[in-house]
Amino acid sequence: MLDTTPERAILPADDQPATVATPLRLKMSPSISPKIEVEFTPRKSAKTFIECLIVMPMLGLILWFFFDTAIKPHLIDRIEKFHHGEVYYNSELGLNLEFYTSGWAQVAIGTFSSEEDFQDVVAEFESPIKGSFYIIWNQGKDADATSISRYRQKQFLEGYPDGSCRQVKKFAKSSQNINVYTRCAENDLVSHQNQYSTLITSQGVYYELSGYFHSSKTQYKRYIKTIKRMANEFEAAQ
Repeated sequence: MLDTTPERAILPADDQPATVATPLRLKMSPSISPKIEVEFTPRKSAKTFIECLIVMPMLGLILWFFFDTAIKPHLIDRIEKFHHGEVYYNSELGLNLEFYTSGWAQVAIGTFSSEEDFQDVVAEFESPIKGSFYIIWNQGKDADATSISRYRQKQFLEGYPDGSCRQVKKFAKSSQNINVYTRCAENDLVSHQNQYSTLITSQGVYYELSGYFHSSKTQYKRYIKTIKRMANEFEAAQ
């Protein structure tokens, strides 16, 4: 059988074609990062609204407490401090008010009274119990003692419906004038609310010492006797 396979020419070594270096090409796999899916669930508006209703009043209460205890006391304009046994004396009006415990201070008019009452206020006094006070009022020459007493009772009972009030009339120590004493009180398990009003006559004009006192059980035991005594002994100067 005739071999038809073409002969492959064998070239001499020197005639062999040069080998061409082929650049190395590496196929790099792309970097694969784990796929993280974050699912955001919108909060229900109703729940957010309820939380706001709870948080906002609490925040407001905290801010009010901070202002009332840390800032407000320093804003009061204290004119003169009074200690045990000292006397506020108004020679022009003929009024005496003696203090039977320390911690009282005369303060600027308007500290406890409203602006519409300024013309009728003689003096205001801050008590040792924060937020409690006495005010001396000029009630004029034609004041009705009974009407003033009833007004004080109504004023207290509107704020404290479970409280009680009483009125007592007595002759002044140094004259035939009649003093009118109005006393109101309401007590609960943790605090006492008391209001005192004493109406006297000096130089033909009615003057009233009135005050409101909100106290804890401890404060009540410590101060109430001296507060009552101030109201009972408020008199025209001799």
